[in-house]
Amino acid sequence: MKQSRLLVIVGIALLGSFLLTGPRLATGAQQTQGGPIKLGVLIDFTGPMSFAGQPVVDGVKMRLEEVGYKVAGRTIELVVEDSATDASIAVEKAKKMVEKDGVSFIIGPMISGMRMAVIPYLAKQKILTSAIHADPLESSKFGNNLIFPSTLTMDSLPVAEYASKVLGYRTATCIGADYNAGHEYIDTLAKQFESMGGKAIQKQWAPLGTMDWAPYLTNLKKTTADCVAVWTIDSDIVPFMQQYKTFGLTMPLIMPQANVITSAIVAEKGESVKGIIGNITYHWGLDYPANKKYVADFKARYKRLPEHHETHSYIITSMFLAGLEKTKGDTSFDKLKKAILSLKMDTPEGPISIDPNMVVRANKHVCDIQKVNGVWVWHTLKTYVQPKDPAY
Repeated sequence: MKQSRLLVIVGIALLGSFLLTGPRLATGAQQTQGGPIKLGVLIDFTGPMSFAGQPVVDGVKMRLEEVGYKVAGRTIELVVEDSATDASIAVEKAKKMVEKDGVSFIIGPMISGMRMAVIPYLAKQKILTSAIHADPLESSKFGNNLIFPSTLTMDSLPVAEYASKVLGYRTATCIGADYNAGHEYIDTLAKQFESMGGKAIQKQWAPLGTMDWAPYLTNLKKTTADCVAVWTIDSDIVPFMQQYKTFGLTMPLIMPQANVITSAIVAEKGESVKGIIGNITYHWGLDYPANKKYVADFKARYKRLPEHHETHSYIITSMFLAGLEKTKGDTSFDKLKKAILSLKMDTPEGPISIDPNMVVRANKHVCDIQKVNGVWVWHTLKTYVQPKDPAY
């Protein structure tokens, strides 16, 4: 059985057991408004998404260190747990963080199937949460999920519009990761092409951890289309790109969401990934004043350039802190949610605002890969300003 179906089945089973019980009174920060505020990070340090664990924590720590681990006169404590790319483990860790540690907000886990297992439990416990990657719009119905940097649809629609309206593409052959996010990214692109009189002539789904892309590329060679639309996770995309060129394929590549090809990968493997056009929520070269300061501070602290993992967690932590400033340190669910919903902020990836259903409106940048001053980088072709999911 494919991992995506396992995550959904496990999530449904766990959700059923948790919905039978009401909110539990947690110890620690949730029992008093005078003690330390606890921020939870539930992220993968093991499993297919383990590459993101430390960068996410780095982004959170950088923001907390900037305020000296204090907000509105209260100390902030960080609680970190490994979700292990496993829905059942993620839910158990979430229970521990809420019922034992007394966290007021949880960042993570990453994969949408795991998120959909954890979010309903946290909603029952009146705990706010956010992921560093886009969530499905349906997660907004629980009332506790800050969808950042946007819904899965709006994380992919800009490049679909650019490919169909600017580049004139009408047909695509598609390969996507076989779980919630992969399906929604590819299906969003297919629907956009259909709205312009085109179609996705082929869809293939690959499980997480796919290193041998030969079967998929063999099928792809049997088709002819204006472009190839591909999306999979960070660790899988490099072997895909290498094998794509080995197979002698030349159809243009578009990525509904391209942050999986990090700036570091672009700089190192520019020749093998050039020609891709994709939607980027963040790259270190974005021309915003807040980003220039952030990049300089990040380089001074970590001796490397920031990627989207640490930047997104930095921004989410900033929203959490800004909400607490508005509530004067009150972590009660309704007050903190209302404060966060009212935020309008300048961030490293541009200005953001938040819709009443807790969907963040952030700029989207359609980019290609170019060599600038001798270095391969993501280069912005067009910016879509705080687009709104057409479903609401």
